[in-house]
Amino acid sequence: MFFSEKFQVSSDLIKDYGAVDISLVCDIPLFIDPMLIFNSEKNVYKELHNQIIRYFHFLYMKAEQGLSKKEINAWFNFSEVPNNWLGYALVGNKGLALGDKYAKFLYENISFALNTHGISQSQHIEKAMLLYDGSGKDKISDLTENLIKRISMRVY
Repeated sequence: MFFSEKFQVSSDLIKDYGAVDISLVCDIPLFIDPMLIFNSEKNVYKELHNQIIRYFHFLYMKAEQGLSKKEINAWFNFSEVPNNWLGYALVGNKGLALGDKYAKFLYENISFALNTHGISQSQHIEKAMLLYDGSGKDKISDLTENLIKRISMRVY
């Protein structure tokens, strides 16, 4: 079911407006790519990428201390960011995001995410997603959105 069907709006009207007639039964195919942030020529985005890496270092330091299940959930669990509506569907805008399984995975593999392994000269957080079962552009986008949100709110 598409937005036009649910809300009885002409799909041509939506198109003429310059919008997309989104599906309400699956994720919107729109994603935030951390590599575009990293490769941007804009200093504000370069600094944002640096802050993302800094936050991963913070998570690494937390993981090195040894955390309880509750603490892992607090620091390593990244839910869908509902405010941007990228996870919009017929039942709401919460999406599936990353959840407890990913939080445990990241906690156990945070050092891998920070190590360049001789592949690149800089660190990239999306590398952690290479090993995560069920990973894809949507999950990488969810992670990136959460990191940007936490950085902008200074929640660490």
